Amino acid sequence: LDFVIKDRATGQWYDLSGTNWSIPLDLGCEGTEEFVGPPPEPPQEMCGVWAYLRWEAAGSPERSQEESQREYVNAVNELRSL
Repeated sequence: LDFVIKDRATGQWYDLSGTNWSIPLDLGCEGTEEFVGPPPEPPQEMCGVWAYLRWEAAGSPERSQEESQREYVNAVNELRSL
């Protein structure tokens, strides 16, 4: 991670003798196994919100119960694919 510091009050930038400060990041990923298996299911509340946002973006059309359910399933599948 490379960075410099700025004092917002004065607008002064502080660096390390003309270069950025640098902090090596060890994410602890070496030698670990990759996650195997299906991703977790998106939370139900998130699915409902996403389906609602899609409905609103489509202009809030009137839909039958079957169409609404189909669109909800489509929204859930879209979340799963992200």
